[in-house]
Amino acid sequence: MEFLILGFVFILGSYFGWVFREKTAAYHVKKLLESLEQEEEEESALMRIIIEKHNDTLFAYEKETSAFIAQAKDREELEKKLSEAYPGKSFGVTPKNLSEIGFI
Repeated sequence: MEFLILGFVFILGSYFGWVFREKTAAYHVKKLLESLEQEEEEESALMRIIIEKHNDTLFAYEKETSAFIAQAKDREELEKKLSEAYPGKSFGVTPKNLSEIGFI
C-alpha cells in the first residue's frame, strides 16, 4: 500500500514539476522576445549616415544604401533639414567621419 502512495506522490510531483518548468520556459521566452522587439524599435529610430564636405557644402547620405538624404551649408542647417525630413529619427555618424569634415 505504501508503495502505491509513494508511486502516486512521485507521479504527481513529476507532473507539477513539468508544468512549472513549462511555465518558467514560456515566461523566459516571452521576456526575451519583448527585449528583442524593444531593441529593434530603438535601432529603427537610429539612421546611420555619412556626411561629406565638398566646396563648403555638406552632403548627407544613408550609410547602408548610400542614398542622398540632405545637403546644407553648415552643421545647424543640416541638422534642421534632417530633423524636418525624418521626424522622430536620430542620426548616427562615426567619430572618424565627424573629424574628417571638421565637426570634431
